[in-house]
Amino acid sequence: MGACRISVAMCTYNGEKYIEEQITSILNQNRPVDEIVIGDDGSVDATLEIAERTLSQSSVDWKIIRNEKNLGYRKNFENVIRHTRGEIVFLCDQDDVWLPEKTEVMMSVMEEDPSCLLAFSDAFLTDGNLNIKEGSLWDAVCYNENKGRFDNWMDLFFSGYYVTGAACCFRRELFEMCAPFSEIWVHDGWLAIHAALYGSLKDVPEKLVYYRQHEKNQIGASANQSLTDKVSAKLRVLKAGVDEQILLHTGSRDRWMEFYRLRKNDMPDAVRKKAATAVRVHQKLSRLPEYSLLKSIKTVRYCKKKGYYTAFYKRGKGCMYGDMLFLSAYQKAK
Repeated sequence: MGACRISVAMCTYNGEKYIEEQITSILNQNRPVDEIVIGDDGSVDATLEIAERTLSQSSVDWKIIRNEKNLGYRKNFENVIRHTRGEIVFLCDQDDVWLPEKTEVMMSVMEEDPSCLLAFSDAFLTDGNLNIKEGSLWDAVCYNENKGRFDNWMDLFFSGYYVTGAACCFRRELFEMCAPFSEIWVHDGWLAIHAALYGSLKDVPEKLVYYRQHEKNQIGASANQSLTDKVSAKLRVLKAGVDEQILLHTGSRDRWMEFYRLRKNDMPDAVRKKAATAVRVHQKLSRLPEYSLLKSIKTVRYCKKKGYYTAFYKRGKGCMYGDMLFLSAYQKAK
């Protein structure tokens, strides 16, 4: 059997500042890629000119797809992947930088285990100038603190997103299993949960990407506020906290409702039962603001006792305390 063909699926949108550096890092891999396919979602800067110039100076097969209308990142990635031809597909953001050994390390994992549908690595977190920051990508997504708590990949993914597209690769058959992508799930989460359902995954502890973080600080202050202004400001913060908690619950509810609806016939009994429980729990917690103070506290305590916060949230204890503090305070203030 010959070596697997490697495709890179990259999405771009107004990425002129970093696109050349990213493409160059892909072209300089120890194990060369076979093709690079770019899906551009309506850039109005020099992104495409820079990409074309950089790619035309290489020997790699390449293609640029100019979307006629803005697809959004989920559908853009889906469309780009459809246009790739490799057995193994690497997802790629426009502003990161790959270490030279990335494809070599990841492909060795995929080729050693044909049952592995998806592999994902750790990454360096950097600022806009690629200065390495404290911690790693796995720290940031809470993977390091959660990977040992669950018996299998599916149970782990019930608690949240851990796979980052920019640090993963997958087999083409996985894409065929889960396309079209969900409009609700993040594309990499959608790929990962299907890999867990239909096969297996591998985590690769090496940091193989400089994962660039863009710093956008928004700071505002106002001196000599009146007491009414101060109270109003506190209430806005409280309301924002409540909204964030409820968004966490409703987002999880909607994702698992869709996954359960679409894949319930493919789920083993234990997974189907847990997915149905996840839907009920997220539905119950999403309605906390509608309850009385006493009922909301009883609901949170019940979910804690049953272990639902631990099972269905990557930071279960923090989520539980958030519900208790934010919602109790909010309902007292109503």
